[in-house]
Amino acid sequence: MLRRMMVVFCILFFPVTVVFAAHPLTTDDIGTVDIGKYELELGYDNCKEETELRNHSCGLSLKHGITEKMDIGVSFPYQIKPKSAEPLGTATLGFKFLLLKDVFALTVNNELGSSEYFINGIFTREINPITVHANVGYLASGDENTAGEISYSSAFEYPLPKIDLVGEVVGELGALTGHARTASVSAKAPSEVLLVRQLNNLNIERMPSIIEKINSAITRRFYIVFNKTQMYKTITSTLRRSLLQQTLREETEAKRKLDNSSDSDLSIIRHQIRQRIDERIALYPDLDDPKVIEKIAQEYDALDKYREKVAEKPWLDDSLIIRLSNVESKWKLLEGQEGIKYLSPKAEVVIEAHQLLMEYERMPGIRKEMDLLRMEGIVPFKAKLETLKSIYFSKHLEEIDEERRRISLERKFKLTIDGVKADSGNDLVMLYQAARELGIEDEYEEQIKNLVAMSESGTHFVDISSSVVEHDKFTES
Repeated sequence: MLRRMMVVFCILFFPVTVVFAAHPLTTDDIGTVDIGKYELELGYDNCKEETELRNHSCGLSLKHGITEKMDIGVSFPYQIKPKSAEPLGTATLGFKFLLLKDVFALTVNNELGSSEYFINGIFTREINPITVHANVGYLASGDENTAGEISYSSAFEYPLPKIDLVGEVVGELGALTGHARTASVSAKAPSEVLLVRQLNNLNIERMPSIIEKINSAITRRFYIVFNKTQMYKTITSTLRRSLLQQTLREETEAKRKLDNSSDSDLSIIRHQIRQRIDERIALYPDLDDPKVIEKIAQEYDALDKYREKVAEKPWLDDSLIIRLSNVESKWKLLEGQEGIKYLSPKAEVVIEAHQLLMEYERMPGIRKEMDLLRMEGIVPFKAKLETLKSIYFSKHLEEIDEERRRISLERKFKLTIDGVKADSGNDLVMLYQAARELGIEDEYEEQIKNLVAMSESGTHFVDISSSVVEHDKFTES
């Protein structure tokens, strides 16, 4: 048995003649727990690899002797630091068989619920005064597409008057390659991990292919993050133009009410206001610049009221757009640069873009607006209009029988649609704004989600009401 001076606490519920514990070594010995006896071990690890954070963990194992040559055990790992969302790990069940007395034993372990299993052969030899242990094991992945791993280790124990001196050597190899093992990571959802560490310039500069691969990974990651952030920018810009339109419309309608203008006149006015906004925006190079909208609002003496509306939506904060523009400028300066000295600055820009994306997605309300805009872009206008009309008149079904009321409802519906179309100008006509004005926003959102769900994919629409298949792509830029 291994007798050691170590940071391990052993609690024996029943008297045993031997104690089996491999902690803190990874090398096992051939000893088994005596028949009918129990062994409980609690261990604590505090370790740090050169390139990793310091790790604090502990583990508990309970073993029971089944026969003179066999025991069974279960162990539970617990992660202390760095903190984990699920610190208590999965239990591992293990069996040990003493096949050749005082010489050879075999263990079989399996993490419960996993298809992986570990088989370990154990040799022990006493060469007075030293006892030597050797292990050779195989970890099967349980996946026919993933190779297993071979592990090997050797440990010795040297008795001293009050303590035992122990030591070990451990190694691992890929079962197929014969080289030091590599890790295979499986994600539950499509993911990408980019880890950039300090590089040895003298060595890495001699391997341009590695620099190229790292640069390619950083570039790809930047555009994945940046394009999604740019989509949020497009959404916020669309909403800013809509808020400016709403502000100017309210100002104009308030003045026109004194003149008793007709509904048709007001519809024309809404169209004229949006036309002027689009004409003014077209004079600037960046159509999504929030400062452009503010300049136009100021020209019409509506800046204060426009800012009040923007302040109601925290994710329309101008600083996010400014930061996104700064990130884009930084990347443009670095994108064409090659060589190892540009890898870290590029990675820093990617991190900055990712942090900005996280800030966008944490803003209350933006996810709903994004989903609605995406769905509005997927479903053709005709299908959206029919859906909205069906919901609206179904809600007022009892009133339709009365002719005058039916005409009034139809007129209100038409004026609302005409008004939203006028307000949209050069932007996508988003009928969920009309649904809000008609008081059927929730019902409309649910039906649009159903239409998208019944389509072939998240980027194409299929009109299942006819045999003709319509496609209307929505590109996220």
